[in-house]
Amino acid sequence: MNSFSFKPVGITHSPYTERFGIPRQSGLVTSAQGSIELFADPHSGIADGLEAFSHIWLIFVFDQNPADQWKPKVRPPRLGGNEKVGVFASRSPYRPNPIGMSLVKYAGRSIKKGKLHLLIEELDLANGTRILDIKPHLPYADSREDSFAQWAPEAPQPLLEVKFTHAALQQLQQHADAYPELETMIEQTISFDPRPAYQKDDPERIYGICLYTLNIQWITEKNRATIINIAEKTR
Repeated sequence: MNSFSFKPVGITHSPYTERFGIPRQSGLVTSAQGSIELFADPHSGIADGLEAFSHIWLIFVFDQNPADQWKPKVRPPRLGGNEKVGVFASRSPYRPNPIGMSLVKYAGRSIKKGKLHLLIEELDLANGTRILDIKPHLPYADSREDSFAQWAPEAPQPLLEVKFTHAALQQLQQHADAYPELETMIEQTISFDPRPAYQKDDPERIYGICLYTLNIQWITEKNRATIINIAEKTR
């Protein structure tokens, strides 16, 4: 068999700085914003014409996943983590070749420090993810009326009601100028319950996700997640 070598065309700047907490699909957290920093000359014209499209496909590398951890059969979360299907019938990030695809909203472009950035929204990528290719989304070709998905027919619904303690609300206000969308992003991200199934029976466990430079901590009781602390990450 032939092998192939690719050079990334850009790198992702994302509020998700760790794998835990990243939405399982794009479009679920509408407040998630970031950019793709392109490696090409910003004046080369490589992205000219993208303004004609509302959404773009990102072909990327799961570069944070160990290459030897993929399996032929996996347990998709939408099947409750109990039933196995072939990896090719899933969106598992652990694959024979660590390549992913993500549909994101295109929000324009900017030049920062001599680099061209494509602004994106509703993303599901980790900070630093390498991008292999970018393609425009074509509604007539990419959205088929006769398509179906038997065990994932609709977008998942939020599973947790998200509340903030008084102390967490005060901490939130301290970061409102730097991250005006932070409250909404916390609510949307945690509402889809990023916890692994085997941890959901521990009501005393404190969970944490990293957004931007912040560590967000919460506890869960039944169907409610309570944000208890928002603080700068410690190195």
